Parts: sequence; structure tokens; C-alpha cells
Amino acid sequence: MDGAWNRLVELFLTTDSEFLFSVHSDIIYLPGTLARLMSWGKPLVGALHFSKNPPNIPMVYAGVDPNRPHWYNISFDETRAWLEKHQDLLSMSGPAMLEVAPADSLMPVDFTTTGCLLIHRDVLTTMTPPWFVYEYPHGSEDRRFFEAAKACGVQGYVDRSVIAGHGDPPVGAAHWLAWDALRQCVVQDKQSSGEITPA
Repeated sequence: MDGAWNRLVELFLTTDSEFLFSVHSDIIYLPGTLARLMSWGKPLVGALHFSKNPPNIPMVYAGVDPNRPHWYNISFDETRAWLEKHQDLLSMSGPAMLEVAPADSLMPVDFTTTGCLLIHRDVLTTMTPPWFVYEYPHGSEDRRFFEAAKACGVQGYVDRSVIAGHGDPPVGAAHWLAWDALRQCVVQDKQSSGEITPA
């Protein structure tokens, strides 16, 4: 996959295009998604999306896990709190977009995926090829791309006002919130029974 990505970037840089818009074949997005991502004027910004396989976690990573130095934290709490404030995003099962993006829609991240990602040309020309490198077991090519971009001074963002559906049928915010509610019930049950101690 990383070889295909690097070839794609090479071909893109032979054009005079300003942006590369990455969309995976299993991503569904609404009309207006590209315009919304471009409206922020950021060099690296993706739509919020969730893993297509249960438990459909948000693909939003920020902060290093202190117990696992090679892993980033998944932004469960921040994503849940934001979605609870913006219930309109839950009205559709997959892709969704708020008509007007709230000012706090953008969240700085350590990385997301290239599933629905807008990349400014300057990001690619500033970085040293290869842009994408897959390194098992500690990182996907997406993660390494964001880390290399950050090393060049480029901050990545996720726009939570626009959700890309993932898979068939397309997974959206409501799917993850359902799994998250179930997870919280299990944790509470285990705490009540003394199986685990509250943090």
C-alpha cells in the first residue's frame, strides 16, 4: 500500500494542482465535504470517520499512551462529548454534515487515516520522500505520514462537523455511540461486581 501511495504522490506532484484529496474506496461522503475541508485553510485536515468493523472506533488519535509508548490514544471522550453537543450528526446512519460548521469543529490530532483527507501540496513538497512508509508492528503508513508531516511543522486536524461513512453499509457516529454505550455498561457492571477498580 505504501508503494502505491508514494507513486500517487509522485504523479500528483507532476501536476500544478494545489490539493490532493484522498478518499478510500470504502468511504462514502456527502456533497460539500471537500468544500468544507478546504474552508478551514489548513494544510492537512480530514473528515471524522469510524472504523468499519465493530466496535467502530473513531479514527482520531491524539496523545501518546503512557503505558504503550508506540501507541496513540484514541480520542473517545472528546469525540463523544462533541457528538452529544451536535445531535444532528446522528440523524443519518453513515455520512453526515452540519449545515454550518461550529467554530470548535477542528480538533488537532497526532494522526487520522487517509480515508477522507485533504492534503495541501506544500505538505508534500516540504517532506522528504518516501511520504508513506509501513512499519510493522508499530505504525501504519497513515500514522508515519502524519508523524513525518509534524516533524516538518505541519499540524494535522480532524473536522468533526463532517462525517464520512465507512464500509457497506456505511458506518457513522451512531454506530460507535451504540458500541460505546454498551462498553460503558460492561465497565460499570464489572466495577459493581468488584472485578475491576475505578481509575
